Amino acid sequence: YKRQLKNFLSIGRKLKIKIMATAYDTTYEELSCIGRGAFGSAWLVRHRTENVKYVAKKVNLEGMGDKEQSGSMMEAGLLKNLTHPNIVDYKESFLAPNSLTIIMEYCEVGDLAYHIKRKQ
Repeated sequence: YKRQLKNFLSIGRKLKIKIMATAYDTTYEELSCIGRGAFGSAWLVRHRTENVKYVAKKVNLEGMGDKEQSGSMMEAGLLKNLTHPNIVDYKESFLAPNSLTIIMEYCEVGDLAYHIKRKQ
């Protein structure tokens, strides 16, 4: 477990991810769960001071191998560096000992899958 935590912190520092769970809890209010997957969940959240809605992708790192954990961290780093009109904007990330939370823009009109289904 100590080796795993050391690996988290090392990758987190390289990607400049905030390494504190309490910052997420004090910065964002969770409004509702909007999706679940094999490795975590997506939450509609509200920034407490900006009063703006975002999506928090919460990835459960517990039980993942080193490769999967690194992949999750790389996802946060990749989103942080991507800027494109067709890609959801990245806001920030938080790293706790057993989870990674990625804050992204909230698309109020739905995601791509929603619009594809609606057109069919």
